[in-house]
Amino acid sequence: MYSNIYRYQEMFDELDYRGYNYLTLDQIIEAVNKQTKKYFDKNLAQQLMLTADFHDENMSLDQFCQFMYICENADYNDSVSVFFYAADLNQSGYLDKQQVQKIVKKLKLGLVFKEVSSLVEMYADSYDGTVGYTVYKQIVKQLQNTQNEQVRRQQLRDNFEEPENTLNSNRGSQPQKQILKPIAKNQSLSSGKQLKIKNNDLSFI
Repeated sequence: MYSNIYRYQEMFDELDYRGYNYLTLDQIIEAVNKQTKKYFDKNLAQQLMLTADFHDENMSLDQFCQFMYICENADYNDSVSVFFYAADLNQSGYLDKQQVQKIVKKLKLGLVFKEVSSLVEMYADSYDGTVGYTVYKQIVKQLQNTQNEQVRRQQLRDNFEEPENTLNSNRGSQPQKQILKPIAKNQSLSSGKQLKIKNNDLSFI
């Protein structure tokens, strides 16, 4: 990937004509609109800065060059895309396994470095073991699919076990059946009345 870092430096110097050594948010927005021809306003700029871990709206030369690199290449609506170009500090178009691991942590995919390292080494598309944007996206997509499948299986297990647990709970709350002993004919009751059996009907007398 061709880096425009020298052009970004020229843009910075042109905008920083007062020699403050930083650019304001309005100046940055002006530069992005001029350079990328994309729609870019204050809200979008602030959102992109937050995603890319820019904590100050005023940017130094190095920050501006990196931010312009992100704006020119990343899909603003895709954090996975923004993370790639924000991590590519030398603007080479490639990330190593440590950089990919940091992104995996941001995405909360729950993998340890050894697992991520193995994937990067397996799919590396450069002689030095780094991965370009397309391969990086494929790796992240594979990790996301794996996590989604794990979540789906856990939900299925939870849904399968829930009715059984509910049934057991209901069983414990059911009243005990009363066992009635037969009462002998003309047996005295506690009330002093006697039970009379006539034509299979029960009545008290």
